[in-house]
Amino acid sequence: MRAINLYVLTRLLNNNLYSSYEKTLSLRDEKIKVRIEEIELISEIVIAFKQFNVPFEFVSDWFYSFHIPQIGKEFDLLKLGKNNVVINLELKSQKVSEKKIEKQLKQNRYYLSNIADTIYSFTYVRESEEVSQLYIYDGSLKKSSFNELIDKLSEIEVPITQDIESLFKPTEYLISPLNTPQKFLADNYYLTPQQEQIKNEIILKSQENRTMWGD
Repeated sequence: MRAINLYVLTRLLNNNLYSSYEKTLSLRDEKIKVRIEEIELISEIVIAFKQFNVPFEFVSDWFYSFHIPQIGKEFDLLKLGKNNVVINLELKSQKVSEKKIEKQLKQNRYYLSNIADTIYSFTYVRESEEVSQLYIYDGSLKKSSFNELIDKLSEIEVPITQDIESLFKPTEYLISPLNTPQKFLADNYYLTPQQEQIKNEIILKSQENRTMWGD
């Protein structure tokens, strides 16, 4: 998979062709279903960068919708430097709770900690048609700004532009709650869909039992 330029990604006018267009840009093996609302958010980010007169390379060398092989974990946008700095920017087309934003960014940092020493975690949220908000997670969730995002982007040196898949080793993430209970309790582990279903069933059953016994 190849990194792409966000400005170029947002230039296509025909929404029906976006999956093929993105595949051509990223050279991924298979087409993905491109969410047009995400493209709209990326376009807003590009416009904001232009307003701040950032260098053109700030919109270059981003990995869009990357999935860790064999895991299924997705990152909306990643930019990595060979100096072990990574920017993660998640996209939300509608308002979500800060608790959910924080949980996602916290888990993302767990996955990214295996490939970079310095991780900057952002989420861009369209809270309404008129209002958007940028958040940063650095141990706790805070409101951020494009000034801060641009400042962190300036730390990227010699961007990685291809073969991001080779940086991630699935065996490092497929852990057992029995063998690594601390990671399990910290909620920064990976569960397969089947494991997630079992977890939810256990929680539901526990709630039913408490209700039955009046606890």
